[in-house]
Amino acid sequence: MSSPLSNNALHWQRTTNDLGAIISIARVNPIPILSWAGFAIFLQYTPTIITGILTPPLTQEQHDQHSLKVQAQARFLNSPN
Repeated sequence: MSSPLSNNALHWQRTTNDLGAIISIARVNPIPILSWAGFAIFLQYTPTIITGILTPPLTQEQHDQHSLKVQAQARFLNSPN
């Protein structure tokens, strides 16, 4: 029966082997690694990008109401209370 320590050591060895394989591939041609890193970053922000694209722009009335609210908040925060 194996102890938890040996399981952790085995996991660490597998992780370092995987990282070593990735680094050795990156030495030959770093473009695939960089493209996957860029793709992972893109996937991280995709929900925000889609929401921004699909959200309709504010009407002039909504913009004016928002501006008035922001100005009122700024006055409140800057008041000498």
